[in-house]
Amino acid sequence: MSKKIILLLIVFLFIFILGYSILQASADGIALMKLNNMKNDISILEDRVILYYLNNDNLPVKEGTLTFNNSINPNDGEEYFEIDLEKIENLNINYGYKEYGENDRYIINKDSFTIYYEKGIEYKNTTYYTNEVKYQKINLEEYQ
Repeated sequence: MSKKIILLLIVFLFIFILGYSILQASADGIALMKLNNMKNDISILEDRVILYYLNNDNLPVKEGTLTFNNSINPNDGEEYFEIDLEKIENLNINYGYKEYGENDRYIINKDSFTIYYEKGIEYKNTTYYTNEVKYQKINLEEYQ
């Protein structure tokens, strides 16, 4: 009788470990998907913001400067602005529409044109705010 109970406990333990592993892999997969969505959003926004700037001679931003403490670009100046997504036509992105709270917005630095997702996406114990470190200022003349 006790051998059957021990065997049953071993089977339950194995099922528990297998289930936990599958659950953890799923959570990592979802976090990676969110990170990739954010990176894709920022890539789309970079192109669209530059195009908007070239066509309108100003950035598609809302009034008022912001404070942003998670800058990773040494070329960033002190002025950050919230991107006004409604000014950019036919924009299809995953985040930034205030659906997930107050910090669900994209901001841009006036000097470097680096775009950040203010809320950030956590992946493997690190929070990501932008898709890559950019160490050069954008030369808008390249795009004309």
